[in-house]
Amino acid sequence: MHEQLGVCFLEVTDGRGDAQFVKTIENKALFAEVGFKVRDTLAGLVGTLSRTGRNEEKWEPFRNALEKGLFSVVLWVEHESFRHSLTGELAEMTNELRRYVKWLTHHRVIITNTDVGWGDLLPDLNVVNLPGAGQIANR
Repeated sequence: MHEQLGVCFLEVTDGRGDAQFVKTIENKALFAEVGFKVRDTLAGLVGTLSRTGRNEEKWEPFRNALEKGLFSVVLWVEHESFRHSLTGELAEMTNELRRYVKWLTHHRVIITNTDVGWGDLLPDLNVVNLPGAGQIANR
């Protein structure tokens, strides 16, 4: 839950070292998967809110966001092919993800990575890589 962005659906995808990852972008599978996760998570949230009492304080921010339609879908993509080219493909990828969450009437879609960053959106968020992130173990 964020003051300006409302309910944030965050998907972090690390495709570094995965030769097949670019295909999930090209065939739109990643965007469909994120759209389905947002749908299912929102359904669970609505179900939870419908079962809790109207005066339960801990759920009030979520209830208010739902009533106002404050949603943000954030896809954080890490892959070596997007290191410096993400900004060129950003609009196309964002539009593709929007297609899968267009049923959310008021929403913001953001696609970013370590190079692009959050800017002024979430200045309090600190993202770090774990040791060995993006490496595929020998099988």
